[in-house]
Amino acid sequence: MVSEDENSDFLLLCLDPDGVLARQDAIINGRGLLRDIDVILERTLDGGGDGRPSFAVMLVIRVAVSLVDGIDTLLPGNAYAASALVRQLVEVEYLAWACAHDPDEAVDWLKSDSEARRKRWQPRHLRERSAGHFDTKDYADHCEAGGHPTPSGILTLNGATQANPEFVAMPEVTRYETVLHFVAICDYLTHALPDDLAESDSLRSRAHAISGAWRKADPVAAWRPPKA
Repeated sequence: MVSEDENSDFLLLCLDPDGVLARQDAIINGRGLLRDIDVILERTLDGGGDGRPSFAVMLVIRVAVSLVDGIDTLLPGNAYAASALVRQLVEVEYLAWACAHDPDEAVDWLKSDSEARRKRWQPRHLRERSAGHFDTKDYADHCEAGGHPTPSGILTLNGATQANPEFVAMPEVTRYETVLHFVAICDYLTHALPDDLAESDSLRSRAHAISGAWRKADPVAAWRPPKA
């Protein structure tokens, strides 16, 4: 997530036509990948809702696709509300990482009750277990943007104004953040698949190709804030 003091160049770059198309393609292709995995897992599980890691992966897939569908429905007209869903997508990314990192974690989450989730499945717990893989500031920025009601986030409700003309780019900023976390989710979930699943390698290759194509075509993916 980009902080307020870095955002002018970033916001304008988000409107680049090649980047807009690349983000749309990444969402379409990532969604198609996850839906294909969902079909494969449902077939291998034979409809059973048991405690196997693959069932947890299937549930995480469905949550991720549902959130991305919701974000697509809200954009471009309601970027503020869409940003609240992006914050939840970040939490799904954490969960997808946990499933890929350790199948036992997937089962633990699947069997957890509300008390267990409060004790070890809150976002901060997953960041701690990731040993620095996930950025606390990124999560906090998503909370500021729409995950929680904040004065700075609420400013985007009105879209572009005379005081903040750059807010015309907010729908594409939100879409960029969606893609950034969604391609990571796709990668984690393909690596959460059993190695003995016949399609695992090809599905992982698809996830890698989706991420690579987006990063190559979207100038925002290579953008870095200027050094102070």
